[in-house]
Amino acid sequence: MMQRFVYHARGLDHIETGDPCQDAYLTARCGDAMVFGVSDGVGSRKHSERGSRVAVASAVLYVSNHLESGMADEDVRDVIRAGFAVAYHTVCDTARRAGEPARELDATLCVGVWDGKRLSWGQAGDSGMVAALATGEYVMVTHQQHDDAGGMIPLRFGPDTWEFGTVEGNVASVLAATDGLFERLCPKLLRETEQQVYVPLARKLLHRTEATAEERHGLDRRLRNIIRREPHLHTVDDATLLLLYDPEHPPATLDDAYYQEPAWEELRNAVAERIKKEWAAETAHMKRLQVKGVEQ
Repeated sequence: MMQRFVYHARGLDHIETGDPCQDAYLTARCGDAMVFGVSDGVGSRKHSERGSRVAVASAVLYVSNHLESGMADEDVRDVIRAGFAVAYHTVCDTARRAGEPARELDATLCVGVWDGKRLSWGQAGDSGMVAALATGEYVMVTHQQHDDAGGMIPLRFGPDTWEFGTVEGNVASVLAATDGLFERLCPKLLRETEQQVYVPLARKLLHRTEATAEERHGLDRRLRNIIRREPHLHTVDDATLLLLYDPEHPPATLDDAYYQEPAWEELRNAVAERIKKEWAAETAHMKRLQVKGVEQ
């Protein structure tokens, strides 16, 4: 049977400033499937906490009300796409009625539909989704969306920026998280490697095998402590993590080598060397000009 675990907390920065939590989440059961979503309000916007709540609620409720049993992958994605359009217009209408520009309610939106095997998803912004396949691999489902200047691309930027897909292979468990936690599970140092997920950490969250309600409650408490105290998960931002799993059908266990810590120092050195080479290439013409100036 599908189970749910949620971690949702206001960040230290917002506690110090007295600002509200700008994250929001929602799940809804639809027949044999679960519809779920997370949204993160843009911190620089005046009413982004309202935007995140409206976006995730309108999208998840629309999708859950329009899914039908036996839908093909493409049809499920179309329903999610329509849910994003509903969220977009609902947020814009909420802003209009409040007399505010729509940008003041800017938020991300990450929505999924999981039936215990198939996972379809939609993405706008820099929240994200990680899945454990039934075969045991851990995969980064969505990619964070940023413009060329590094700015986050919110839901408000419209359909041309939204992304949708269906995971290849059966999914044993899935989590969606706002950027503060997602970037700990999929660190930027791993983004250009074959294994983009920090597997030792993801396994602690996504591999659940409890047999009783008492065991489930105990594991939930353990996971909350891990999220609060695990150095690799530390964030001062608002933090929301939504986990869906079936303890009777956990992901397969692979060889021990798959769960080893990444070679962090080697990865840092490789990034530093790449930046050094890129900088040398970018500034080579400047050095030539300087030499030419001296010769003149």
